[in-house]
Amino acid sequence: MRVFAAAMLLPVCLLTATPIYTVVDLGSLGVGSISAATALNSSGHAAGWSVTATQSMQAFQSSGGGIAQALASSSPGRAQGINDSGQIVGTRYDADGNAEAVRWSADGLAVSGLGGGVDSYAMAINANGNVVGAANGRAVRFTDSGPVNIPVSGTWSTANAVNAWGAVAGTTQSRYGQFQAFTAGPAGGAATLIGSLGGGASYGQAINSNGLVAGGSTTVRGYLHAFLYARGKLQDLGTLGGGSNSSAYGVDDEGRVVGYSQDAAGDSRAFLFENGQMRDLNQLIAADMGWRLSEASAINNNGQIVGFGMKNGVQHAFRLDPIAMAFASSARAALVQDIAAPSPSLAIPEPSALLLFTTAAGAAGIAMGSIHRRRRNQQKKPLAPYDDFCG
Repeated sequence: MRVFAAAMLLPVCLLTATPIYTVVDLGSLGVGSISAATALNSSGHAAGWSVTATQSMQAFQSSGGGIAQALASSSPGRAQGINDSGQIVGTRYDADGNAEAVRWSADGLAVSGLGGGVDSYAMAINANGNVVGAANGRAVRFTDSGPVNIPVSGTWSTANAVNAWGAVAGTTQSRYGQFQAFTAGPAGGAATLIGSLGGGASYGQAINSNGLVAGGSTTVRGYLHAFLYARGKLQDLGTLGGGSNSSAYGVDDEGRVVGYSQDAAGDSRAFLFENGQMRDLNQLIAADMGWRLSEASAINNNGQIVGFGMKNGVQHAFRLDPIAMAFASSARAALVQDIAAPSPSLAIPEPSALLLFTTAAGAAGIAMGSIHRRRRNQQKKPLAPYDDFCG
């Protein structure tokens, strides 16, 4: 029975170190188009952009099942953020290339401006519907009465991320032209400049619920390196295998960071940083899938990751699902299917089938329960989504 097969999968996962992610191809908007995913919510729904064969950039959303669907708009645009209610924010462009910050409804069928007017950009939205971005060259929070400036020094600034509490991370430019990452609390107080890894420049790209900020900063030698900022200190996350440059674009509540890094050959490769180590995501998927993962843009608290890469020579948006999640989901589906179609000689499911499922699902539950228990200790030790399955 399928339940028995599901039960037999558990030891295989426990004994196998790689692959630990499955790859979901989010597709693109038509033949000859390319795509990239920029944001992800806790349900695994993604948002991003696709450049069509006619060279028009269109915003898209992707439900948990995959394939990208165009968002409502009569203009070109790109989606930058999505929250757990499915609301999406981003930017649309008029015929003259002027940008306007917008929000799409959860079904993607309605779009409305956020009151920022020309030269406004919506970059992120949290679960409470708080939207941040930039308007007229200043980092702002978009409110019902229009954009409100975030008090940060500099001649130009943008807010790139907002966490569950309303704290933001972004980048400002000084009057001398230097870019600096900043973070600002939800209460409207003055922003804090994060500093750099010795090279002077830094860029704030993401912030988690604990206030950890991820981004990129120049080093003393002039290279760009991914960083994680916590409790007033910058941690240099380094690069992959002798590469020169890297940058971080997403961080979850456990402190796991994703982004891109050059390798020794100068090629861009998506990475996951956890437990003090930067790992090439291409080495954590099956080698025969035809993918080269170039950049990871976001990670949720379930360990799902989105970004873009090359699939058979064409750039496509992707979502990575931890195999632990896929196993638990398939085991539940197998039980439902078997219960729905019981043996002709029996009116109820066979006890042996339920026992086998209980063994498999129970073991999966123990492992996932261990993950959640260890997540509560996230500030002591970040946890990979597969540690309890394949660690």
